[in-house]
Formats: sequence, structure tokens, C-alpha cells
Amino acid sequence: QMFNELLTYDGPHLLQDLDAYLGEKEWLVGNSVTWADFYWEICSTTLLVFKPDLLDIHPRLVTLRKKVQAIPAIADWIQRRPQTKL
Repeated sequence: QMFNELLTYDGPHLLQDLDAYLGEKEWLVGNSVTWADFYWEICSTTLLVFKPDLLDIHPRLVTLRKKVQAIPAIADWIQRRPQTKL
């Protein structure tokens, strides 16, 4: 219940801040993918399991997530990794 409340009440404000930080940039930090982008992909993947509509109003964050997932080594791992609830 606490996690659901976090996603419902605090999450939107945090996502708005992250979206504003990303702005029109391609990556969160610098001119190429960094651990910050990888971390965002991992966190967002997990959070979306619990609240599928979490990113509906943040298309730039969705785009960043997809860019990370499209990196060949990451895309390959996504295809091969074990399927779990999270």
C-alpha cells in the first residue's frame, strides 16, 4: 500500500522533475549513454510493473527508456533474460 501511495502521490512530482532535467537532451548526462540512463531504464521497467500508466504524460522519459532498450547489447539481453514478475 505504501509503495502504491508513493507511485500515486510522490512519483508524479519526481517524474516531472526528471522530465524537466532531461528537457530536450538526448541523454540524462552528456552526449552519450551513461549509467544514469541505464539506471532510469531499470527503475522505470520496475515501476511500470506496478503502475503501467506512470509515464503516460512523460513521452520524453519513455523515449529515453526506448533508446536505452535499443542499444544492441541491451536489446539482446532483454530478449534472453529470464522472465520474472519484476
